[in-house]
Amino acid sequence: MNLAAVVKSQSRPKEEAEERLRDPPPPANFPPVCPKNPKLRHIIANVDRNVFQRNGLHNIPYRDSSEKHLPIQVFDGERWPDTEVKTDMPTINIGSEDVIDVWTQRSKQKEVEQASRVVYHDIPHNALMKLIAAIRHPVEVRLLPHIIREWHRQNFPISVTDSQRIASVATKYNEVEVILQMVQPDVFGLYYDMKGVREITRGMAKKAAVAGHTEGQKEFIPESMLKWAPELLKCSVGADAKRILRDPPVLGTQLFGFVARFNSDKQFRTSKSVTEMCGLVERIIETLVENDFGPAVSSAESLSAGDRRQLAFDIKYEVIDYIPLVQALRQFTEIIYAPYRASLSALERPDTAKDREATQLSGEVRHFLHTRMSIPGVSEKTAIDTEVVAANELKWTQLNRKLGAHIKSKKIDLSARSPWERGILKQYTTPAIGRSNSAVPASEYGAYYLPLRLQWAAGRMQQRLGEWQKLLKLEEIPAKSSLKIDIIKYGEIL
Repeated sequence: MNLAAVVKSQSRPKEEAEERLRDPPPPANFPPVCPKNPKLRHIIANVDRNVFQRNGLHNIPYRDSSEKHLPIQVFDGERWPDTEVKTDMPTINIGSEDVIDVWTQRSKQKEVEQASRVVYHDIPHNALMKLIAAIRHPVEVRLLPHIIREWHRQNFPISVTDSQRIASVATKYNEVEVILQMVQPDVFGLYYDMKGVREITRGMAKKAAVAGHTEGQKEFIPESMLKWAPELLKCSVGADAKRILRDPPVLGTQLFGFVARFNSDKQFRTSKSVTEMCGLVERIIETLVENDFGPAVSSAESLSAGDRRQLAFDIKYEVIDYIPLVQALRQFTEIIYAPYRASLSALERPDTAKDREATQLSGEVRHFLHTRMSIPGVSEKTAIDTEVVAANELKWTQLNRKLGAHIKSKKIDLSARSPWERGILKQYTTPAIGRSNSAVPASEYGAYYLPLRLQWAAGRMQQRLGEWQKLLKLEEIPAKSSLKIDIIKYGEIL
């Protein structure tokens, strides 16, 4: 191999890398074929001509089902497909005469150039909005990263409202991975306020709630929500950036994803999942106390009609954001209740009717299940009688001490229950061993009284949500959440 050939072979990788930077190929999840959507096709053709072709880039490789006869395009995110269809310029037939008519040849060539001339126009300011609105199928959402990346590279504006629309359409079609794929503001130019971050979290919860995965994508597990939440800080704007990790609806929607998956997927019902949810619930209760359980509307009746209606419209979005949180707290309460409900069924068997200890213990279990032991969050302790808190902490300790003793003596047999149920009970019965006249110190076991704080927080949040919904009903403003679950009561005797 001569020197020139060696230099050429060494420079080729550099040239290819530079070309990839100048004209980056679509990501690996770019759809080879989309369903027919004439409106979207027209908008993409306009963007392709006035953004991509105008800058000497490859065409957007969009195809719909009417082009199935063409070779299948394979995208790997590294290079353009080898099966790219090339369009040749038409040739000019100059005939076979010995004398060439130069003027006729130039005239024909000019006609060909004029016919093949592309007229470019400035892209409309609302083209991106129209493109997002034209999406009708889940797979079409995967077109966005390639288009938006170039849109940003050409310095076209992307507003916070555009970003939120993209998040909404991804949530609607259960394609939140596409949003997470674009959490690089320097590459895609997408920024979100708190409203947008909450929408992305809804999309993650919706995806995490169901086992399995979409074709071409990995399974999205609930733990992924906790991983991605800090990443959203990179593309959040203003004062909202500091509040994302302490926002009750964001945390509550994450918990919704966990409990919904817990309900739908038996493989997810493990002690590990319960432990992760316990940690999340602790944070939710803390942030609810910090935010006073959302805006109060008790003074709405004293407002003028116009101000009250404006307040109702503002509250509408709080209702939509807090509904998943309330449902998640209710469902997690039922998960915690599971081993206690099973223990109650064992204590109230016909053969234990004359057992005074069993009868007394069953009354204490019912007392807990009816939320009569609840205690407030730490910040609220000064607002109520501390003696009531101390009394309920003692009752909770003694309840678990007695249950642990009954289980140890085989008076209660929970061996047929699920490991996660037995794990919950062990978490609270073990620290109570040997404490016949004292409560478990909260300083030693920080999460020991979580079930009691959970009952209190769920009740307070349900009350606040009721106040909001009452105002909306008065103003006849509907508010529905896209996230809903059927509350399941665990712990029934099999």
